[in-house]
Amino acid sequence: MPAQDQTNLLSREESTAIKGSLILLIILGHNIAFVNFTDPWMVMVWLYTFHIHAFFLLPWLYLQKPLSLPRFRDLFLRFFIPFLLTGLAAALARHRLAFFTDRIWMQLPAAFFHGGAMHLQRLLGLQFLWFLPAIFFASCIRELYAAAKPPFRFSLLTLGALAAFRWVLPFPSPDHIFAYLFPALAYLFWGLVLRECIRRGFGSALFCILVLSAASAAFFLHYRHCIFPFRTGYPHTHLHRTVTIFMQAAFFLLLFHLRSVLSRRRWLLFLGRHSFLVYLAHPWFSYLSYAICQRLHLPLGLTFVLTMACTIGGASACAWILSRLPRLHSLLFPRTWPEWRQALLPGHAAKLQ
Repeated sequence: MPAQDQTNLLSREESTAIKGSLILLIILGHNIAFVNFTDPWMVMVWLYTFHIHAFFLLPWLYLQKPLSLPRFRDLFLRFFIPFLLTGLAAALARHRLAFFTDRIWMQLPAAFFHGGAMHLQRLLGLQFLWFLPAIFFASCIRELYAAAKPPFRFSLLTLGALAAFRWVLPFPSPDHIFAYLFPALAYLFWGLVLRECIRRGFGSALFCILVLSAASAAFFLHYRHCIFPFRTGYPHTHLHRTVTIFMQAAFFLLLFHLRSVLSRRRWLLFLGRHSFLVYLAHPWFSYLSYAICQRLHLPLGLTFVLTMACTIGGASACAWILSRLPRLHSLLFPRTWPEWRQALLPGHAAKLQ
């Protein structure tokens, strides 16, 4: 693998539009009415074979910042303050609705420390927060690679290749926060491979579509009929994980081919600019709007449309309002330590300056 070149392969608008497309697919996959159009969970699991991975691969097309202690601190604040605040809000909501007892409050610190999706689902009823510690570890590994000297880079790349190989094997991942180190290392390997593919012009849009079609056919046949061997309990199978590798690579390359088309859509640019806030807000609107539609006994198709509209509209409105409140935005979603300190203690920060 050649040394990492210091160039951006995407413009800011193209990157933002791609993020908008990805967050739209995530909202679609979390729409319960959409999931129930077919075999429950089948479409959601299919979407998870490609859409979420692009969020981890996309930064490899940018100019990388080298990891330092101040940068590590900023990354920790950026992802773990929303992680803790959103988790506490979910815990309070479930407590008010009597979904758990006071004894479970004692388990919350352990759940936040573990950070595993199943822990979060059991205690908070929402497992989507797993994305924040996962993207934190992926960002640290990526920027550590950018800061490292060639021998250490080679060691990281070797670990990444081993992690990518382990991904194919049907081993269940441990449900704790440090388990995210394994996919973070694997994304290092695949990010570098796909960046090199893009630089060399490998893979036309038609080729990507053919790979996506073939891999999707294999996925649905396996899910519905289990006609392939090595089934050890879905979804931890050889085939599922292998399909995921082909799906995420082909989908990511296809997004790159469509970047100029996507960047001309203003609504995708809006969703992309606020993708982080929309991601954190969308489950609340999705579940609430679906519950209201169920209470009104609306048809499934109408429920799907209304749930999508309410989720996108509500989450986007929250993001837009918060963007007009810079101090609150900096308190809840800080990007750097100085920004958070300025928002938390404006008078103290002014004195330090």
